[in-house]
Amino acid sequence: MIGRIGENPLPESAPERAQPVDLISAPVFDAAGEIACTLSLHAFERPLALAEILRLGRRPEQACQTATRAAVRPPSAVPPAMLQQRAYHG
Repeated sequence: MIGRIGENPLPESAPERAQPVDLISAPVFDAAGEIACTLSLHAFERPLALAEILRLGRRPEQACQTATRAAVRPPSAVPPAMLQQRAYHG
């Protein structure tokens, strides 16, 4: 682990310097605020510059924020068609 949640462990003073990256990960939280799961990118073949790390990290971050919002909204806010679709595919 190179950093803690909410902390930026990457050297902003050298944004073009490539860093070895093993994993870029973002959490999905449940209604209780606990981490329900994570979405991760891995298997990077080469070191990445800070700008590229941040760019790649935006996608899982946005997807996990969407999943968290869906997980924490009250069941009455979920359209019935979506519940049926979840039950069918789940």
